[in-house]
Amino acid sequence: EKEILKNVFGFTGSVVAEEANSNIHDFKGSLQLDKPQGVESLGAQQLLLRGTMLRNTALVVGIVVYCGADTRMIRNSQPAPAKVSSLEYFTNNSMKLILVAQACLALLSSFCFTQNKWFFADLWYIKLRDDLLLWDIFAYWLTFFTLYSNLMP
Repeated sequence: EKEILKNVFGFTGSVVAEEANSNIHDFKGSLQLDKPQGVESLGAQQLLLRGTMLRNTALVVGIVVYCGADTRMIRNSQPAPAKVSSLEYFTNNSMKLILVAQACLALLSSFCFTQNKWFFADLWYIKLRDDLLLWDIFAYWLTFFTLYSNLMP
């Protein structure tokens, strides 16, 4: 072992590998040694993935090619799918539809109210405010949206 380790520290060279990808069954690369001169082809047989157990081997000399987010295991992993029942899915979509309908109904009501504001101004029991902080149509949209909030269960 000591003899092998002395020889390994004497090696100089570089590893040329393909770009990081998610295919765990294929690898193409080469080990180019300067001293001693030579090129060694690297394939899937020379690749050890994370979690691999190597048995019946006294000594292993390795080089890390991919690390972090570029590892094949990370690139091949997928986020866990959301576990939503069909009833929850239906309820969520129904709520979205009701919310959109409520917003459209509030927009239509606020538009109709601002167009017919002159009619309501003559009624003695309705006092229209002139000191609104927002534009009329947006302020009345918020009012009608709040009034129609009973649509949402």
